[in-house]
Amino acid sequence: MFLLALLLTVFIQATDCNCARIEDPVKAVSDEFVHVDHVLIGEVISFNSDSSQYVFIAREVFKGNFKLGHEIVGVNSGACEPFITRPGEWLLFGSCSDLFVANSCGMSLNLENPWRKLPPPPPPEVARSLGSDWLDKWKAKQKDELQVYLTIVRDK
Repeated sequence: MFLLALLLTVFIQATDCNCARIEDPVKAVSDEFVHVDHVLIGEVISFNSDSSQYVFIAREVFKGNFKLGHEIVGVNSGACEPFITRPGEWLLFGSCSDLFVANSCGMSLNLENPWRKLPPPPPPEVARSLGSDWLDKWKAKQKDELQVYLTIVRDK
């Protein structure tokens, strides 16, 4: 029993991710642009059976040597986000040797749904003041912020 508990503890620690909270996403996009090899919009078109690898087509390249229309294989590696798990267009920050790897704890986002996790619901007393459409407003704000990020990378 002790051995099982020990192995479980090691596994949980090995798969645990502790990305720092991003206080200033606009600054984070600018900083990440400087520190990665590739920044682009890629259209994710397929996944392998366990979604550990995906294929995307370079649609707009802001930094790096990918050519428009080039098909690239990416890998979801490690325990930290982002995890490229849905088809569609993504703003991608990362590196590539044989496989593209999105920057761990980075700013890569799906353009249609530019959030990693939905926020927790507010406490009831706050929810009443926010109204029933608080989540829709939050999602709209995230999409507005994505437009700011796209402006930043296009202007670099």
